[in-house]
Amino acid sequence: MPVRGFLAKAFAAVLHLLPSWFRASYGQDMLQDFLRRSGEIGRTSGWAARVAFQVRAVLDVPLQALRLERRVVGSSGEVVDAGLARWLSLLANPWQGPDGLGSALRSLKSKWVLTAVAVLTIALGVGLTTTAFSIVYGVLLRPLPFPQSDRLVALDLTALNSEGGAPQFEALDLRDFRRMQSSFEGLDGYFRRRVSVADEDGSVQSLAAGFVTATALDRLGVKPHLGRTFVPGEDFSQDIRTVVLGFDLWRQRYGGAEEVLGTRIEVDGRRLEVIGVMPSGFEFPVGEQLWLPMDFDLPSDDRGSGRSFAVFGRLKQGVGTAEASAEARTIAGRIGAENPGMFPPLGARVNPLAQRFLPKGIAPLLGVMLAAVLGVLLIACANVANLLLAGALARGREVAIRRALGASRRRIAQRFLLETSLLSTLGCALGLGLTAVSMDVVERWLPDLSLPYWVDISLAPPALALAAVLIVVVALAAGVLPAWFAAGMDASGALSERTGSSASQVFSGVRSRLAIAQIALSCALLIGAGLLAKSLFQLRTFEMGFDAEGVMVSRIVIPKTEYPKAERRDAVFAQILERAAALPGVTGAALCRNAPGGGGTFSWEFEVRGQGTSPSAARADGLPISHDYFRVLGVEVLQGREFTPAESRFGAEPVLIVNRTLASRRLGSDPVGRQIRIGREEDSPWLTVVGVVEDTYIGSDSGGIAMAESPQEQIYISWGVAPYSGGTLLVASEREPRQLVGEIRSLLRDAGLKTPLYDASRLSDRIVDSTWAFGLFGTVFGVLGAVALLMSAVGLYGLMSFSAGQRRGEIGVRMALGASANRILTMVLGEASQRLLWGTGLGLILGALSAQGVRAALYGVAPVDAWVYLTVLTTVAAAGLAASLLPALRAARTDPARSLRR
Repeated sequence: MPVRGFLAKAFAAVLHLLPSWFRASYGQDMLQDFLRRSGEIGRTSGWAARVAFQVRAVLDVPLQALRLERRVVGSSGEVVDAGLARWLSLLANPWQGPDGLGSALRSLKSKWVLTAVAVLTIALGVGLTTTAFSIVYGVLLRPLPFPQSDRLVALDLTALNSEGGAPQFEALDLRDFRRMQSSFEGLDGYFRRRVSVADEDGSVQSLAAGFVTATALDRLGVKPHLGRTFVPGEDFSQDIRTVVLGFDLWRQRYGGAEEVLGTRIEVDGRRLEVIGVMPSGFEFPVGEQLWLPMDFDLPSDDRGSGRSFAVFGRLKQGVGTAEASAEARTIAGRIGAENPGMFPPLGARVNPLAQRFLPKGIAPLLGVMLAAVLGVLLIACANVANLLLAGALARGREVAIRRALGASRRRIAQRFLLETSLLSTLGCALGLGLTAVSMDVVERWLPDLSLPYWVDISLAPPALALAAVLIVVVALAAGVLPAWFAAGMDASGALSERTGSSASQVFSGVRSRLAIAQIALSCALLIGAGLLAKSLFQLRTFEMGFDAEGVMVSRIVIPKTEYPKAERRDAVFAQILERAAALPGVTGAALCRNAPGGGGTFSWEFEVRGQGTSPSAARADGLPISHDYFRVLGVEVLQGREFTPAESRFGAEPVLIVNRTLASRRLGSDPVGRQIRIGREEDSPWLTVVGVVEDTYIGSDSGGIAMAESPQEQIYISWGVAPYSGGTLLVASEREPRQLVGEIRSLLRDAGLKTPLYDASRLSDRIVDSTWAFGLFGTVFGVLGAVALLMSAVGLYGLMSFSAGQRRGEIGVRMALGASANRILTMVLGEASQRLLWGTGLGLILGALSAQGVRAALYGVAPVDAWVYLTVLTTVAAAGLAASLLPALRAARTDPARSLRR
């Protein structure tokens, strides 16, 4: 719509805000005058002058209407609508008049203590709410940065009769799904791996790379900044020849030169041609800096011999997730039935793509966190409402005078709502400042969570929109009761000597219920905080079964292109272990697939020779390790022995070690010498058990969310069984572990490896980072509970102070009739105790319900923990009684003579 036509419609829309009788009398004339004058100005001064006139005219509608209304009043001698005159006056100049913003601000300034407390209370509630919403929006609600992202889905296999899940897709599975499906525009796969990029000067950099099927990048709908992406035929080959760079890598490493297209760079020892550069900000799926085609050959017919990877697709127009899931389950069932020796009975599920990258159980936790901060906001609103009710009672004489001078109840209520709106606006503005600070703290505090790159925990525009909505919500929630009370205040009673006493009795029940609600909500929040805090304590004091102190962990990858044979890679690993163990101050070195305590173990089905074990009951966490692994970590060998150096070499006789739990459940009293077969294939070798070790802490790769508590069955196989090209190096040292990083890098260079040492850190730090959820949510709920408890205590203090003040005359009479100070003290504290009893009782019920939402983040703690509940109950009761003690002492010191003279 042209600007001129839009402004003409805006003028007509503003006219519709006026009363219907006024619009009927003057609206058409005002609109015709507007159009006539606009046309005249356009003919004489041009288009720009006419638009400027229209803007001014729209803004001046209230003033024009005010002049017309005053003219009617003057000619007829009677006021047609006094309310209209006041409304137009306020709209024309909102700062002037007894009901203007200026008067409201002066009123708030005169009660600066109440104003400051109310603004700070609202700021805390709004700040915490917008912070929590920003986190929830950034993690769960932010749309993916792809065209029609709602049609992008993740496709996963599931096992219908196994708790341990099913294998990921392999190339033949993807081939069969592509051939049989009809719900997707296409299906693609990807996996992530670190690669080494070498410069001509010999410097090596470790970068995060995404290995994708040829059409994967195009499937996402993102066009490259330069060049092209992959085409069919360039993937599923050990002899890949192309690479696509990320925008930041292109700018930082190659100077942003377009001439990079067609050049060759060395990636894991392979000379690859740069064919494209992706646009700025694209880092699919997590934080990748370059992309390569799938770098392994497509197996002809041998399932289980290829690299596993994740699969995603784009649904066809009009196809829903449920329909696609049903078809995927049918296809998976056919694949499982055709390969019974390879798979358990298979199913499949289709979910939005964003859900794949979130830790299991994070969505309910974030939902509970958002509900908790909304609880704090409710407490803030109740607190402000209590304060404003007290303020309204104290302003009874002012309200009575205004009523006596002709102010209507509606006008009195509007004035109180205006003041509450100002408090809400100031509080929300300060709350947004608190949000900006807290978001920065959260972002700095969180470890690297390996979340997808589109997850952005920052103050997003939707959070600003929420703050604007909260201005209205808080103003109404906190201001309606005081405004209603003030409008209904009896003028004659308010002008009497005992101002507001009857009104106080009328609304004492409302204020008391608000205080009880505050106590209940704070009690529920503290229960959640207590459960999470105890979980963290349980985890920190848990006997992990190994010693993480003094151990450095780092990742090493030996490029298959330079060392294609497993024997050569095995020899390099043996050389690294030997040289690392010989470094000064080092007491041992070992290799494993993933660092202990951080999750990431394999889930292996197994069968014990001589036992008919069902697949669902025979699944263990598996970890390939080298010799000296248990010695480096101080794990106790209960029976048998560790692996020998010879058993850690490729081609050695396959043996394994099990933990105490598996041995006691599956192998009987003499487990050493028993044989176990891993996998479902009949030709898989039987591995001999040579040792039993103590249970060790497996940990979690999802921050500790939904982590198993009871000891899990574990199987350790010797490093030489599988020809891995990468693993985790563990080095135990009497020196500071990080001091070894430079020496080990030199060791790798001496071994002729063009591969960096990356992710080097202390094992103890790695374990703390792997349980970030306990610390984060425990701290969040602790802060929320503390803030809620403080607000509730302040609210209870204000209620008891005001109540005692209003009953000063009654207390004076009681004392004059012989009541002692202790009796008065007991009476006031008894009233507070009743409110505390009701509040804590409701709070315990709410806490038990909310505890179910944080169950996924509990470790070694039941949702109903007697010690946590008792501690919270004691804390809330102590805080409430402490808040009530000062008003009670003040009431006990009442002078009967002075109180009776009032």
